[in-house]
Parts: sequence; C-alpha cells; structure tokens
Amino acid sequence: MKNKAVGNEKNILIIIASIMIVGIVALSCYMLLFKTKTVAGFDVTDSVVEDEFFIKDLIVQKIDLYDIDFDHAYSLSRTDNGARLNGVYVTQANVDDLRDFYMQVLEESESIGDNSSVSMNVKGKIDGMDVEVKNYFSEVTNVVDIVIDVDVALADYFEADVQMLFPKSLLSNIDGVSDMISGDQYGGFIMYTFDSYDQFAYVGIPKISRAYKYDNASVAFEKFKKETQDGFDETVISDDGSRLYAKTDGYLYMFAVSENKQGDEIVIINAQKMPEE
Repeated sequence: MKNKAVGNEKNILIIIASIMIVGIVALSCYMLLFKTKTVAGFDVTDSVVEDEFFIKDLIVQKIDLYDIDFDHAYSLSRTDNGARLNGVYVTQANVDDLRDFYMQVLEESESIGDNSSVSMNVKGKIDGMDVEVKNYFSEVTNVVDIVIDVDVALADYFEADVQMLFPKSLLSNIDGVSDMISGDQYGGFIMYTFDSYDQFAYVGIPKISRAYKYDNASVAFEKFKKETQDGFDETVISDDGSRLYAKTDGYLYMFAVSENKQGDEIVIINAQKMPEE
C-alpha cells in the first residue's frame, strides 16, 4: 500500500510539473507576442501612421495636454540631423494656470520671452529632451503649442511608412515638378490637422510634406507658377505669392520655396489625399 501511495504521489508531482511547464511556455509566448517596442524612449508598440492620433499618443506619453478642449494639429517632423514632435490644442484654461502646470511638469523649467496674463512661453526638459510650450491668446480661447525635440531615430522608425503615403511617382509626371524633386531630400513631416475651417487641409487625413534641395529653386518656382497651372484641376496662389495650392489625381498639393540654415534653397511640397465624395 505504501509503494502504491508513493507511486500516486509521483504521478501527481509529474502532472503538476507538466502543468507548470505548459504555463511557462504559454506565458513566454504571450510575452513575445505582446512585447513592448521602444524607440528613442517612446513606446511605439501600437503606433500606426494611418492612425490620426498616433502622434498625439506619442506626445502624451511624455507630457499631459492640460485642460484640453479639442485638438488642432499634431506633427512629427525631421531634418538632416534632428526631429521633433509638435502638438497644438485649444483650451479655455487661463494663461496663469497653463504656465503653472507646465512649469511644474517640466524639468529645469523656466519662463522665457514675454510672459504675462495673456502670454506664456515656458522652456524645460522631459527625460532629457528639450521641450518648449507657448500659447496664442484670443478673447475667446487659448491655443497651446508644444514642441518636443526628439532623437531622429523616432522619425526614422516611421519613415518607410510615411514615404509610402507620399505620391512621389505621381508628382514626377507633373511638368516642372520632376526636376524640383530630383535633388537630395532635406526633411519633411507627417501631420494630422483637425481644423474643419482650413480650406487647404482635410480633417483626419495625413498631410505628408517633403523638402528637396534644389539650386535656383525660387526661379524654378516662379516659372512653375506661371507655366504649369493648366496641368491641374484647380489652383490657388496665396495672397503673398509664396505658396501654390493645386488639386489633381485625387491629391491636394502645396508648393513653396524656402531656405535651410545653411542657406540652401529648398522646394517644399505637401501632399494630402482628398476624401472620396
């Protein structure tokens, strides 16, 4: 009887051990399947560029948007040597409360520039990253603008997916554009805007911008404005002549020329897919 009891006890222990092994294997598989992906200090596990709030989600990992009423715009931009997250939102909070909050949550915080009952400009750090928060005041509301300088690796992580959203092949078929985008890419951004009153943007649809170095870009741009508008379904030139908006092939484009810090002329092109009617 004693040997039988010992045998049963061994069988029970074997069963328990087997259950534990199965549990450990299952837990390991679960952890591998749902492993957190971190890039440049940000959790990008669930980040998808087609998600209109993916940039906002990255920002709020580091800093709360104090007393937000509604979203205005969020962007992730990059140049040759840096990148930044930018969030703009609207709030009814007064400037003093906004300043107090951001002065408390930022490390090494300081007020810079003009600070008053209607103006806020706060600078500091979060997890070693430079942060600047300022506001645009009106009698009706406050618009808060947050900029976080991030490691370029964060922009690099999303670059391939963002690049796929930019219709470079379509642009290459437009007279006057193919040459302007033949130079080295200097930088760009992905932006989501939520301002339904902006006639040159669509809510919740990614706006992709690309900048290209191009010698004599300003001359080429002036020629482009005069000679190639017939190739578009619709065009609008800004009041100061610095921007050309055009619609064709299901996209809304913006064309402009600027200079980088090194004095190189760059062509800037924004592209946003128009919603289906």
